[in-house]
Amino acid sequence: MPNYSFLERKIASFLRNFPWIKSVLKRSYQIINFILYKKKYSYHTPLQIVCYEYDHDETFFGYYDKSPENITGEYVIFHASKWPTNQLPHANLPIKIILQNLQTNDFFAFETSAYNWQQGSKLQWIDKYRFIFNDFDPKHLNFVSKIVDAQSAQIAKVLPFPIYDTYKETALSLNFSRLNLLRPDYGYRNIKLTNSQLNDDADGVFIGNMVSGEFELLYSLNMLKKIDYHPNMQKSLHKVNHIMFSPSGNKFIFLHRYLYKGRRYDRLMLGYIDGKTPKLLNRYSMVSHCFWIDDNTIVTFMEDSEGDNYYTVDCNTGNIKPLKLPTNFAAGDGHPHIFDNKLIFDTYPDKARMKLLYLLNLDTTQLSLLGEFFEPLQYHLQTRCDLHPRWNYLGNRIYIDSTHTGKRHLYALSYE
Repeated sequence: MPNYSFLERKIASFLRNFPWIKSVLKRSYQIINFILYKKKYSYHTPLQIVCYEYDHDETFFGYYDKSPENITGEYVIFHASKWPTNQLPHANLPIKIILQNLQTNDFFAFETSAYNWQQGSKLQWIDKYRFIFNDFDPKHLNFVSKIVDAQSAQIAKVLPFPIYDTYKETALSLNFSRLNLLRPDYGYRNIKLTNSQLNDDADGVFIGNMVSGEFELLYSLNMLKKIDYHPNMQKSLHKVNHIMFSPSGNKFIFLHRYLYKGRRYDRLMLGYIDGKTPKLLNRYSMVSHCFWIDDNTIVTFMEDSEGDNYYTVDCNTGNIKPLKLPTNFAAGDGHPHIFDNKLIFDTYPDKARMKLLYLLNLDTTQLSLLGEFFEPLQYHLQTRCDLHPRWNYLGNRIYIDSTHTGKRHLYALSYE
């Protein structure tokens, strides 16, 4: 496999201090390596693969922490776009939300103008037969979320706030316009903000009630700055991202990130829905993608005492341990999702522009390669297409987004 070497990883880590230089050098290096290492196939997997299509559109689901398939296995939800997804999203070019009945193969379409290519509209199931997605209300100039009943294929409720993650009747959210300003990969383009409009007292992590429609600030950014305070924070731009409820729903993890002189600093935080003071979980300045192993333990790719690697974090004690991986396997950043003792994760494109999909047995540390998927060079930065692998609720299908055909599509891999 033409993976990146230890030296190449160290150089990339050093260049975090010089983001603009890193971006230019990285792109040039990608193109040269692709010419040298290009493979003759666009994908390879031993598993049966099915593509989800709608009206000749490009399709995708979104992030790696949710399943497109409902808990009964009767329905799948995904996004569909006529607008090419190797172009930036556009607030005036809405995309569709597709509900597919897997038993009858009937399709039902809704629409949203609040989306990005990485996470879509935060489309997700909230119970057995209801799902939710974000949208923009042009009349009142605010973001909303819409709950759909899959059995009637009708919008059941419109909430006066957007969601990021949900647990039963509770929603957690953030400012998608701030995110668009500071990290447009994950923001919505409908409301444009400038740095001078940012208010760290009135922005941060929000909590909403999906029954009553109440919505309020839970943790302000200024409050988060006070936790393990550093003087550089006063001269930085701040944001939150990647909110994820624990299995019990009484706590959640999120990233508090700040930009100081062009460099990003990451803080993995543990929050509580009752408003108790959050806890800082990481010791170093890089944290990427996380997933809950159980209600007290997460797995995350981050920087710690053994370098950049997958680690487990005990949220009660703060204890951090390297994830048990096969000897001589050098893990790169990816997106982890767990079902029982089976951890799946992807990689970013290697030198041949192939993204790899792995399965790790957490009990035996046996590692299996489940597939390689090509990403064309035109899918880059904000238009990239990570695999974002997710198990379904039964543990017999893995869903990925991929561009190996030259177009973005949602796929299911059968795992029996």
